[in-house]
Amino acid sequence: MPRKQHKTRNDSLTGLRQAAQADEPASVAVPDVAGLEVLNDLGKRTFANLYRSAPDKWTEADLNMIVELAFVTQQMADNRILCMMTPAIVTHVNGSSGRSPIHAHQQEMSRQMQALARDLGLRCKDGIALAASATKPPTTAEPEPGSGNVQSFEDFMREATGG
Repeated sequence: MPRKQHKTRNDSLTGLRQAAQADEPASVAVPDVAGLEVLNDLGKRTFANLYRSAPDKWTEADLNMIVELAFVTQQMADNRILCMMTPAIVTHVNGSSGRSPIHAHQQEMSRQMQALARDLGLRCKDGIALAASATKPPTTAEPEPGSGNVQSFEDFMREATGG
């Protein structure tokens, strides 16, 4: 009896070789979005890679967040050189020791990048990633059926103000 052909794992050496030889999804045209003009080569590559990861899922707001994420990525790459040359703890003019402002700025940009990636659905804290465009915003106009003491915000405010 012939053996069943198994699918090659993506994380195996064979899978990595096949992925490297596969055609690049460069055939997907990147849309022209406001803010792309301030991106350098790294920023434009980051934007293109994120867009091409799921071109049919992004909304206009998502595209603007991807531009912002690409801009933060390019700023972090530029600041890495300064971070390597500057010690993490510096002595200020008044003689006190403290954290280097460059390192603090790099950490803040890292937080900003994580927040943008989380909003886009690329990362999450609890392991369940949802696309930003796939989530439905909550409405307060009507309570959900079957929820006994839940009321709309408008009804709550009407009762609270006595009107």
